[in-house]
Amino acid sequence: MHRRTILALLLLLHGPAPAQDAPVDPAAQQIRIHDVRDLVERVSGGVASDARTDAGARELVVADLATAIRTFVEPALREGESITAVGSTHVVVVARAGQQDWVERFLALQRDARETVLVLEIRIYMVPAASYATLGLENGPRVFQGVDGRMVRIAHDDVEEVTVARLAALPMHRASLFAGQQLKYVQDYEFVEIDMEGRKVLIPDPKIATIEDGTWLDGTLSLVGPDTIGLDLRLNLQVVEQPFPVFETKFGVDGTLKIQLPSATSTTLAAVAAVRAGDSIMFPAPAFRGRHPVMIVSPRIGGR
Repeated sequence: MHRRTILALLLLLHGPAPAQDAPVDPAAQQIRIHDVRDLVERVSGGVASDARTDAGARELVVADLATAIRTFVEPALREGESITAVGSTHVVVVARAGQQDWVERFLALQRDARETVLVLEIRIYMVPAASYATLGLENGPRVFQGVDGRMVRIAHDDVEEVTVARLAALPMHRASLFAGQQLKYVQDYEFVEIDMEGRKVLIPDPKIATIEDGTWLDGTLSLVGPDTIGLDLRLNLQVVEQPFPVFETKFGVDGTLKIQLPSATSTTLAAVAAVRAGDSIMFPAPAFRGRHPVMIVSPRIGGR
């Protein structure tokens, strides 16, 4: 959408901006339109061969930028204030002066950090309810200032460490990891007709599928300050019941076909916070299969 079109729509919604020489009330709303095409180009990796895919990728980058701003802006947004992604080129901010300045600094940080790698050291534990109650998470995430995540130990009986991983990404690039295994199973059969000594014979050909058992983590990292990383992560845990239940059906005169019917339980957790590099943060979680999946994240900026 053209910048003038965006501005015209905003003026209809919010009215004209104050005159340039009028004093600015810091508590009054302002409208600013940010052209983020340079960030979009860098994050999306340039022009893709498929124009439709490329347009979708660019719009996703702008949406991620708007989400990061909306999540971490200071002071926090209040009623009537908004951060809006417009197409694949612009972010529109309707907010107070202090927030507008924060957005300018945020976008400048993403532009200046084009080669800065953001690194997360991640540990996930399954913690029994009795031990979980002692972790101090009843009011939300717990921050350990100046403490490496490897030094944050959950020293209780029956605590299981399920994942130790490292996630690295450039600012505003989506990142993901999977720790676990892909399990194969017989989902169904296709029947292939072959000629055997002049007779047509149906041969069952098993269709193999896979199901994942383990931990997924994906999301977006951003710089919300010179030494602070914005985490917007989703953690998904899935446990597949084994062995797989088997369904049997007759085939032919005395044949039997077996189909496996896997089942799984899963949970998804959000981990959203702004954390200083060198600190660690422990996220709370509801119970899953009788235990709490506690995640400890330690962010670093480049080699720091």
